Amino acid sequence: MSKATCKIVIQRPIDEVFDYVSHMENDPLWCPEVKSVEQESEGEPGVGTTYKIVVAFSKDELKGGYEITAYQRPTLLEWKLWQGGIRANNSYHLEAIENDTRLSYTIRGSLPPKQKFFDPIVGLLNRFYYGPRALKRLKRTLESDSVA
Repeated sequence: MSKATCKIVIQRPIDEVFDYVSHMENDPLWCPEVKSVEQESEGEPGVGTTYKIVVAFSKDELKGGYEITAYQRPTLLEWKLWQGGIRANNSYHLEAIENDTRLSYTIRGSLPPKQKFFDPIVGLLNRFYYGPRALKRLKRTLESDSVA
């Protein structure tokens, strides 16, 4: 299993940031690998809400899903992810800093048994490439005038 945590400060109030990231159908707007997310369950996001997801990985598309496992507005969102043999438990921890928000994104994942050898490499990629790149795009998206 690999683990990576990335942090960023977003110049938006904590409630706005939480509401945006907790609607996971927004993921394709800021996460480059996510091609589509569709909510499967009814109602507003909360514990038990499920989603279908399609992610581009190399030249392939991986289909999978999310399920929200913890929802404490506006400070914590956790979800499990599955795509093929990939399993992950991810979270956003949010902290208000005056009118801004510090968001910590933690990815805890494991590859299928035959690929376990690559878990440490995936952890490094998530920590130093995929996570920071996605959070920078999230920051740009939320700080733009088009999201309010």
